[in-house]
Amino acid sequence: MRITRIILSLLMTIFLLLLPCLLLIDHAVPVFGYSFHVVNTGSMEPTLRVGDAAIVWRCKPEDVQPGDVILYAYYPPIAIPSRVQRIIAEQNGAQGFWFDVRADWSDPPEPAIISGQDLIGKVTGRLPGLGRAVRFMQSPLGTYMTFLVCFAAALTIILPAVRARRKKALS
Repeated sequence: MRITRIILSLLMTIFLLLLPCLLLIDHAVPVFGYSFHVVNTGSMEPTLRVGDAAIVWRCKPEDVQPGDVILYAYYPPIAIPSRVQRIIAEQNGAQGFWFDVRADWSDPPEPAIISGQDLIGKVTGRLPGLGRAVRFMQSPLGTYMTFLVCFAAALTIILPAVRARRKKALS
């Protein structure tokens, strides 16, 4: 019984420590040069599916190669993943980096030219389905439920310690 309680307390502690990390997904907070973004569109299926969390390496435009999947800012709150077809060094007489990007699913692919300034980073991996959980946790109902789970987890960890301390003090 004691081992079960210790394991449960350890799991709850890990959950409470990881919870803030889950809530920061999609808020562009880089950790060691990586950030996580929820995939909201099916434009890159099957590479990235709706509801995945894309792992994005914050890189410079020079680090991007044709064939890479990148994430770029469409409007400040919206990030779109696309595959780089080619890199353009000059656009309308201006020097710099522009990317000719296309979505994987469209046939024929719809081209778009984006500026290197809009680059968020290069997609290096995905966490399947994690984005759905994060979106739920960020909703009003999910926030309340997350609070209740954290409260229950804290009680599960704290109450046995308080009882043991009281029992020891009474002895």
